[in-house]
Order: sequence, then C-alpha cells, then structure tokens
Amino acid sequence: TGESGTGDSGTGESGTGDSGTGESGTGESVETPSSPDGAPGELPSGPERASSPRAPVRLLPASSGEQTLPSIRVEVLQGTGQIRSGSVEQLGDPGYVVALVAHDLVEVRPPSILKPLGGIGLLGERELRMRSTGLGVKVLVGLAPELHYEGLAAIRLKEGLVVALDQARGLPVLEFRSGERLLLEEVPVPILIENPTIVIDGYKAVVKFLGGIEAKLRKAGAHGAVAFVTRHDDHLETRKNAKATVQLRLENVELVLDDGRELRIQPKAPPVDARVSDAKGTLFLSMPGAPSLGLRPELALTVLATNEGEFVILDKDRISPERLEQQGLAYGFDDDALLIDSERILDLLDVPIADSPSGP
Repeated sequence: TGESGTGDSGTGESGTGDSGTGESGTGESVETPSSPDGAPGELPSGPERASSPRAPVRLLPASSGEQTLPSIRVEVLQGTGQIRSGSVEQLGDPGYVVALVAHDLVEVRPPSILKPLGGIGLLGERELRMRSTGLGVKVLVGLAPELHYEGLAAIRLKEGLVVALDQARGLPVLEFRSGERLLLEEVPVPILIENPTIVIDGYKAVVKFLGGIEAKLRKAGAHGAVAFVTRHDDHLETRKNAKATVQLRLENVELVLDDGRELRIQPKAPPVDARVSDAKGTLFLSMPGAPSLGLRPELALTVLATNEGEFVILDKDRISPERLEQQGLAYGFDDDALLIDSERILDLLDVPIADSPSGP
C-alpha cells in the first residue's frame, strides 16, 4: 500500500490494497482494484461508481503547499471515470462530482486552514475552491472544463480562473478572487467565466463585476442578454452584442454600458428596473414614485436614482471621479450644477412602459 499522508480526516492512500480504495484525505475518493504487479489502478465510470467499463488511472502525489496532506493528481489513461467528494470531518460533504474521460488530468486538493473543504485543480491554471457543503455541482474536465448545475446552462471556465463555489439563499454562488459574488438564479444560455467577468456566448455580450458587488444572475427580457438583481429588488439588464460593467462604488450600485450610458443607484433608493426594451437597445428606467425614462443608445447620459426616489439626470461632461467624491453622491444630491440642461431631457420623460403597444 502506498500512503500519501495521514490525518484525522482520512488516510491518504493512493496505492493499491485489500480495500481497493484510494483516498486523497479530503473525503474525495476513487476506487482502485488490487494490483499485485503494481500496475495503475482503475476508476469506474458512470454516476454510481460501480458501473463499467472500468478506466485505468494513475494516481500521483502533488505539491502540498500549506496543506497538512498532499494533493493527489488523477490521470485517466483510457475509458471514463468519476471522482466523488465525501464527508470532511465536522464540516460535511461539499457535494461535487468530477467526470473524466481518457487523458483527463485533475488535482484533488485536501482541506487546509485556508480551504477547509479542499478544492480541485484543472489544466490551464484553473482552480475551484469549495466554500460550502451540498454544492450539487458536476465538473466536466477536458480541455475546456465546465460546471453543470441542475436546471442551469453550462458554465465554462477560462484559463487562469480562480473561483470559489458557495451557496447563498438556496442558490449556487461563484465568488471571484477579488471578492465579487455571482448568485446563479437562472443561467438561460451557456456562459464563460473569467476573472471577474462573464461572457454570454449566444449573445456576444460581456459583463464585468467590480467593487466587491454581489449580484444575482437571471434571465432578461426578449431584447436583453442577461439581467442582474442587486440590492433588494433591482432588475438591471445588459444589451446583446455589447459590454457592460456592474459595480459597487461609493456605496452606489452602478450599471455602466460601453456606449456611455450609466445608471447609478443610491443605497436607499426604491427598487429600480432597467430593461432593454427594443432591438436598438433602448434602456427603459422605472422606479416607484418617479417618472419613467427611456435612454436610447445615442444618449450617453448618466442617471442617478436617489435615496428620495427621484431620477436625476447628470451632465456627464461635468462629472469627474474627484467631483463625485466631493459631492458624496452615495448619500445625497444637492448640486444643481451637475444637472443636465432641461432642453436636453424633453424626450426622456413620460416614456410608455416597456411592454406598451406603442413601444418604449
């Protein structure tokens, strides 16, 4: 029996033995049959681990870093196989499955002080860190690894991605290395996850997250790419074939579109809807108690949703980061010099609702 490490959470046996099971010390396990000649063990295929055919695998110790137990690298030489997580002492089972095919290589990383539920290393310097139990995620390895959650479209992982898998309010959560958190309420089309950005494959849309914001991903309307819920009931949509940034700055939630339009929401403002309401990309803004606005793509305006429940249209040419800091726009607004000229907003007011027969 070749032992790769021992500890209270399990014995890290990566060789062969009477039980035929090699464990990495994290609760993750693969089955290896007895092999008196020292040949590689075998990893069963299929969701129940006991199905056949069985796949020859090679188990190799990897670097230990700050871990008390070393990592184990699993390489499938032929066939298919799975690695299933198991229970970590006093914490529980992170609840993931790693599906492998021939020539796949994965590194199972055991619990450590900084990563108490361990993690997974994939080709291309990708790393998944387990942050919660009962994740219910399946990881497809291959050259372009994917995450699969029940009822959600596939989530591909960009090279160099480091992301933590968590749960909040009953939803899967992706936490980026810089602190931004994306709750997966709906993933209607496949997406690519970068650091800290998502690419919506079918719509050629890119959304970047900044400032440690937490946003819930959901399906957009007919003309949008995806939508995000920020604060309590905000609903912010992004355009197809365009780039956008969703960020938290000066306590304001901000939606910044690449065509120059910006929406800034103060922390105590009523819930704000920002919906892409036609094929041109008109952004329809609504908020309880305030007149609705329609921002066409050619109107590079900045709109502030205030704590008092008003939409304030700011003159973008007069706004600088230093001015925003001085004005403290996260807490109030009292500077008429930043308001846009009234003649420029006549076509913004009293816009029909987004699903009105007359259009936005």
